[in-house]
Amino acid sequence: MLTSEPPDRGRPLWSSDKGRALYRRAAPGVLVFTFEGDLSSACADSTAAVLMREVGLVVPWPGQFLDLEQVNSCSPGFRRRLVQWYRDKGPWLGELHLLFRPEASLVAMMASMLDLAVPGGVRLAADRQAFEGELRRACEAATDPGAGSGRRSGAPGSMWPEPYADTDLIKVYWLPGERAGYGVWRGLPTPSATREALELAEGLLRERGSARWVSNTEEALVSPPETQAVIVSWLQQMRWRYGLRAWADVPPASAVARLVVKNLGVESVQCGVHFAQFASLDEARAWVATK
Repeated sequence: MLTSEPPDRGRPLWSSDKGRALYRRAAPGVLVFTFEGDLSSACADSTAAVLMREVGLVVPWPGQFLDLEQVNSCSPGFRRRLVQWYRDKGPWLGELHLLFRPEASLVAMMASMLDLAVPGGVRLAADRQAFEGELRRACEAATDPGAGSGRRSGAPGSMWPEPYADTDLIKVYWLPGERAGYGVWRGLPTPSATREALELAEGLLRERGSARWVSNTEEALVSPPETQAVIVSWLQQMRWRYGLRAWADVPPASAVARLVVKNLGVESVQCGVHFAQFASLDEARAWVATK
């Protein structure tokens, strides 16, 4: 049975007879996970669920810190699932820091696997003082974008994205520096759900007096023709009403991009729709800021 923990230790994440995990948000965008004992695949699933809820797929947060110093062993399922998750989502999640004991061979093995799997690698530490120092710097960068050595420092439009709405189909953010809306689409967009999502987007742009919108469709499934028609109609109306300038953050060769372009046809320029591929949200923001 888990007991309550002091605030600086974090909130219960997962527990078993042999191990447990806690997590806390040390600063905006800085998550700290503390693991102890023997870890199973269920622990990896719980960790991924928290990351999805806290981070989502939009903001490359300053960092995640995995404290594995008190871990004795981790199951093959734990290693496999955590490594796969970070391989898939790592580009969206900022820097990954990991504290471990080199003599814990299974943990050291996972550390090496993560370092190879995560784009940009992992900052490994066998010394708590160094680990805590990196954590302090990440917290400073989170509260002051000009501080520290975080990847966001000095970037155009470095103010934090502001969450606006979150539905099953879309997560909507406001980018203060660029004065633009940013939507992350996911799943299969039905016509009715798409209309509701686009109403949220329009509401945000009207509230903030902006005519700039970026769509990220990396996690979206291919839209049926009825949904494409809804999107095309919205783009045309927004272009006519507000002079909308829209960008789609997807590879130009993707199925979603091809289908939308095909439906927009010669009106794609008139609707102000541009397609680009970005390695991170910072890159997308820098690009939009020049338009």
